[in-house]
Amino acid sequence: MTKPKKKGRWLTTAYWSLVGAGVAVMVSLQPVFADTIWTRFSTIMKDVYGQLA
Repeated sequence: MTKPKKKGRWLTTAYWSLVGAGVAVMVSLQPVFADTIWTRFSTIMKDVYGQLA
C-alpha cells in the first residue's frame, strides 16, 4: 500500500510550532512587562471613559 501524500503538511506544522513558541514567549515575558503594559492600558481606558462620561 502507498501512503497518502502529505503535501504542505510541513508548512502547517511549522506555522503551529511558531504560534506555540510565540505564545510561550508572551506568557513567560508577561510578568516582566505586566506593570508597564497593564498600567498603561488601565490609564488609557480611564481617560477614554472619563471623556465619554
